[in-house]
This record gives sequence, structure tokens and C-alpha cells, in this order.
Amino acid sequence: MRTAKSKMNDVLVILPGITGSVLKRGDIPVWAPAPAMLISYIRSLGHAVEWLRLKDDDPDYDDGIVATGLVPYTIVPRLCRFDGYSGLRQQLFEHFDLTEGNAAIDGRPANYFEFPYDWRRDNRSIAKRLQTLVERELPKWRRYRDDPYARVIFLAHSMGGLVARYFVEALHGYDRTRALITFGTPHRGAVQTISYFVAGYTTLGVELRDFTNTLRSLPSVYQLLPRYRAVRDTDGAWKRVFETVDELPGISRGTAKHALQIYDEIDHHYLVNKRDEAYDVQILPLIGWGQATVQSAIVKGMGRVEIGEDLPPEVDNVFANGDGTVPRVSAVPVELNDKPLRWWPINQRHATLQNNAEMLANLAQVLAALQGDLRQAVRALPPEGQAGVGLDLDEVVTSGEPARFSVTVHSEADPRDVVAHIERLEDPIIAAGETVNVARDVPLNHDGRRWRGEATGLSPGSYRITVRLGNPAAGPKDCVADLFEVA
Repeated sequence: MRTAKSKMNDVLVILPGITGSVLKRGDIPVWAPAPAMLISYIRSLGHAVEWLRLKDDDPDYDDGIVATGLVPYTIVPRLCRFDGYSGLRQQLFEHFDLTEGNAAIDGRPANYFEFPYDWRRDNRSIAKRLQTLVERELPKWRRYRDDPYARVIFLAHSMGGLVARYFVEALHGYDRTRALITFGTPHRGAVQTISYFVAGYTTLGVELRDFTNTLRSLPSVYQLLPRYRAVRDTDGAWKRVFETVDELPGISRGTAKHALQIYDEIDHHYLVNKRDEAYDVQILPLIGWGQATVQSAIVKGMGRVEIGEDLPPEVDNVFANGDGTVPRVSAVPVELNDKPLRWWPINQRHATLQNNAEMLANLAQVLAALQGDLRQAVRALPPEGQAGVGLDLDEVVTSGEPARFSVTVHSEADPRDVVAHIERLEDPIIAAGETVNVARDVPLNHDGRRWRGEATGLSPGSYRITVRLGNPAAGPKDCVADLFEVA
């Protein structure tokens, strides 16, 4: 028996993370990574890499590049990976009565929008485009539904959460916002970003210098630097990236200081906005935990910087690890510092937070509650005990070499059989002529501390790995997933 869909009085807006939007110049794709062989794609971009580089950080600077849609999934080793938004989209349309609109055009009244944006730009300018979308579509939906109280609910992955937060606070969008739900958003920046600037963009031991220079030109990447004191300088003091004695290699202190002011603006406007009786925005961050995550940078002098997992002194050790990309402390918005019951901890990797099946089922219930009469603050329960799973893997491996994985189980319970299920992500172009999906189970062996395994014979392409436990008491059956590339 088919269950009737729930009402959705509000407007849902999906915001992807960095690199999550297709970019085109005219009809020419500038950023639309093929699901397979991304490394070869990057190497063959030629002029497209140069087109991605921003020559001017003026928000009005027009280089002819526009965002046209969401990328189905992306693997850019050491920069970002995400498993697309198909799972999130499917769950929303299965549970709610939604009408899809197009963010690029002024069409019929709708209450579901995917918001592609030029992820190279300053998040403040992107937020202004988001403001234009809300101001165009929300009044239209309110008139159509005859509901003057309809608002917007943002579902934002990674950097998309910074865009939405700036709109809510600095652009005073709080009076039109019901809720902001973020999936692994670096609300305080991510230390891993430092390595992109310092070491350059390298993969398989080779620096792709053109791509390095492109990354260093993007205001959005600068805004992902940690806003807190995560760098130990040569004098032993812990500092922000723009406070070190000497400039960190590849990082302009002036540019970093200007870029990170976005957080100060959000904080300032929040303190002012919350005095308004109309302020009633529910903020719910999904926080990945249990995965080894870069936490700090140590300046060694002579242009050398070491990136590691040691926590800075101002970060409490209960916030160790994270989702493998964003430290746990960074996934919490500053305004929720003392409100842990409004955090949603999830034992998952950054790339797959937004598509976790168990989370999506619970998310549907949260969204449904927001449409009912119960208007108290959203609450999310912390995990029971410390049952969880950590997954370590190489983001990219060379064809012909084994793909190696290791799993740590944070539980007193015996996990019994631990299996890594590997499937190849579908490439629609290849799929039109031949079958490309490859799925297999790879048993992992216990070596005393971890469960380890390797997969051999994988052809070049993009893959998803999902860890499975034989004992539910040790954690969910399908508990942690991530993406990797065979080049």
C-alpha cells in the first residue's frame, strides 16, 4: 500500500558544496567532471583550467562562466568528493508533495529548487544570488498556496552551508527562513585547505601546477581556511593563518584576512538579528565523526609546513576527528556552541553525509515536523554510546595497483564479519554503449587493531565503497561510505 505524501508548505532549496555545480562558458563545459578518470580529465582540460582561474575578485567581474546544474557526483582527490544529491532528492520527492522549479528562470510556482552556483566566487556574492532566488520565488509560492507564513528551508552540503548562513544573517533572510540544515559544512573552516595552498594540488605524486594556480585564485577556497587558531607558528604560539610571522607558502595574508571576514560578518549580524522577535530560524548541523581528520598545521620554517591530526589547544579533545574532511569542531556553527542537543552527530564520511539512508529517513521526519503545529526548536539525539566506524582509504590509486582500505570499529561489541562493498559509479556516456557497473564484496581481515582489505583488478573509473558489519550491535549494517578514483 502506497503511503500518501506529506504536505510541504515551505520552499526547499538544495545548495551543493564546492565543485558541486556544472560551469559552462556558452555551450562549452568548463567544469563538468566525467564520473570516470577525473585525473585524466583535469590533465586534458587545457584552456578550461585557465578559464576556471579568476582574474579579478570583483563580484561584478563577468568572465562569461555560468552555473547550469548540479554535478551528479565529484571526485577531486585531496580537494573534495561528494556522492551527489540523488539520494537526498529521491527521499524528498518520495515523502513530500513537491513541485520542482528552475532556479535559472521565473517559471510556475514551485517549492523545490536545486541552486547551482559559481563555486569559484566569494560566498557573499553567491548569497546575493540566493537572495534573488528567494525574493522571486517565495512570494509567488505564498500567493499560490494562499499561505503568507510559508518560508524557506535550506538543505546545504559543505560550502553551500556558508552561502545559506550569509543569506540568513548578513542579508537578513532570517524572516523568510524556516530552517537551515547543513551536511558537513565547515562553519569554522577546514585545516585541510591549508595544504592546497602550501603544497599545491598534487595527486599520484604529481603536482598539477595549472590547477594549483587556479585554486589559489579562488576567493571561495580562501574562505574555507580555518578561522580559528589552528596554526602553530615558529615562535610556538597558535595563530590564525593570517597572523603568522612569515606568510605561509602560497597563502596571501591580506587575502586570507579579507576572505575570513565573512565569518565575522555572520557572527555580528546574528547577534543583532536574534534580538528581533521575528527571528525563529532552526539551525541543524549534521556533524560527521569517527573519521581521521586533519586538525592543525605546524610551521617548521624555511617554507615547510606539516599538516596533522593534533588538536589545537583551544579545541577540546572531545571534538577529536571529524568526517575525514571537516573537523568535528568546525561542523558546529558558532551560535550553537552551547546547544549540543541541536547538533546531529552521524558516523559518516564527508562525501556521503547527505545520502546516508538512515539519516535521510530521519530527516524526512524532521522536515514533516516543521510543517506541523509543533514549532519548538528542532532537537537531534546524540549517538548511543560510541558505536561507530572509521574508514581510511586512498582517494586515488593507479590502475593495476590494489585499492587498500582499513576500518576501525569504535565499539566494545564484536563487529564479526567486516566487508567492504565496492561498486563502480555509472557513467551515463559509457553506459549508453556498454555495462560499466561493477559491484563486489571485499572481506576485511582483522590484524589486531584494524580491519584491513584490498581490492585488485579495478579498471580506471570512480567507485563507491560501503562498509558493512556482521553484528548490528557494533553499529549500523551499512555504516560508512566514501568515494575513490582508479586512474
